[in-house]
Amino acid sequence: MSEIGKQQVGIVVPTLGERERFLYETLLSIKLAGDAYVILIHPESFLVPKEILALCDKNVVEQSQGLPQAINQGIATLPQECIYVNWLGDDDLLAPDSLSNSRVALEKDSSASFTYGNCQYIDENGRELGINNIGKLASFLIKFGPDLIPQPGALIRRAHYEQVGGVSSEYKYAFDQDLLLKLLKVGRAIHLNLIVSSFRWHSESLSVSQRRNAVQEASVIRVRNFGKLGKTLSIITEPFVRFATLHSAAPVNFKAKLLKQN
Repeated sequence: MSEIGKQQVGIVVPTLGERERFLYETLLSIKLAGDAYVILIHPESFLVPKEILALCDKNVVEQSQGLPQAINQGIATLPQECIYVNWLGDDDLLAPDSLSNSRVALEKDSSASFTYGNCQYIDENGRELGINNIGKLASFLIKFGPDLIPQPGALIRRAHYEQVGGVSSEYKYAFDQDLLLKLLKVGRAIHLNLIVSSFRWHSESLSVSQRRNAVQEASVIRVRNFGKLGKTLSIITEPFVRFATLHSAAPVNFKAKLLKQN
């Protein structure tokens, strides 16, 4: 465990405690990604094993139900010395040194709200399914098209996170897209041309199991951020964007099924 107050980076890991094997790998990957203060936030019913506690700096019981609320609670609990923050799903992974690289990038550009990099999709056993390496274009497309910015592995300037009010509890699936759009209004995004994270693609993942609901919610968020002309045009464009977003995961799904059969 790290000494309180030394870390500039704070990472919150919300969990229900139902995937302990993945959770252990997630926490271990954070330690290898750079010097970070790690908070595990979970329901009172989850009795955290010692080997998992050993990888956390603080163990917090969530005060209310809902992932957005848990994320905000966790980030609010981080020491003030943590000026760069993010959350990581309890089955996702950070790449070695990714937090260190992201922190340096934010230190060099005080106008930037967050960094993001390339993301590897993996199956339950850690086998690669594909890579999201769309790069700088993602921070442009999110304003009128699909959200292709991988939230796992991003790093956010805490002052900007607090300025925009953190994660909105209004949304259940695409709240990260809503946050990123708000952050782009108060600062810019820095893209790191490196694989900084791995997203675990499996049936229990919220993004996979609730994909249709997530696509629909993302459309609502997108339209709300359009100007008057954009909202008018969205009547024509949004059905195509929703269709493309929904079916863009087909190659990853196909490869995941193939690997599962072998």
